[in-house]
Amino acid sequence: MASMARCVGAAGMLSAALGQQVGPLGPEGHLRMAIEQCTTAGGCVTEDTQIVMDMNWRWLHNIDAYNNCLTDSWDPELCPDPETCAKKCALEGVAAEKYTSDYLATAIDKGIKLEFPKAPRVYMLDTEDKYKLFKLKNKEFTFDVDLSTLPCGMNAALYFVEMPEDGGKNELNPAGAKYGTGYCDAQCPHMKFIGGKANMLGWKKHSALTPELEEVMVGPEGKFGYCCAEMDILEANNAAGAYTAHPCKLEEPKVCQGKEECGDKDAGYTGVCDKDGCG
Repeated sequence: MASMARCVGAAGMLSAALGQQVGPLGPEGHLRMAIEQCTTAGGCVTEDTQIVMDMNWRWLHNIDAYNNCLTDSWDPELCPDPETCAKKCALEGVAAEKYTSDYLATAIDKGIKLEFPKAPRVYMLDTEDKYKLFKLKNKEFTFDVDLSTLPCGMNAALYFVEMPEDGGKNELNPAGAKYGTGYCDAQCPHMKFIGGKANMLGWKKHSALTPELEEVMVGPEGKFGYCCAEMDILEANNAAGAYTAHPCKLEEPKVCQGKEECGDKDAGYTGVCDKDGCG
């Protein structure tokens, strides 16, 4: 599983939108973060890892110019169909210094600081183009997090999801993990790209219920979702926290379609993953 973190508030914490072509306008940089692997016999050894932002925070434009592929709707010339869109549209790189200046994601000593409201969802890389896989059976996983500035109603999260190690890299998605592609979770999110293809079919807004049981329109989004197992190590603010397992009836990520498969709690469909979780 790839380690990842998301933050919707100011928090210092330790810490996959599927994509397509690589943007030619700027190099991709990553934040550096040191972690430690410890054993009783050998003590602790420092490992140098990298932090990459999710593709959804990146500029998506036509590969040979500066036109947006997606605003509220897909550009009909660049994206007449999912495959053509994947070939014509590119994810632009973000220099390491712009992670901080533009997105408020800052490397600190053995960690990362994410600040609301701009900080992106980020993932941990083992190498330049592969996510860090954590194999935790019979092991301990520890981290420190500062939630002191995160009030009630906000949520900082650190969790594992079953993302592909290479970010789903393929012919339509040469960007891969280096550019933060491949995200899935137990909520079966309707990402903008899945399997390298634009998730543009059935693109529309839909109704959803708020915690106060008010019906609101959300989206727009495509008709496919991307499901995989999720283990929430921390979802918290300075008033409360949760530790939650979200298992799925799957052994690997799955593309879903429709309420029965993707799940729709409001309509009574549980889907292939436990969206509410247990913990």
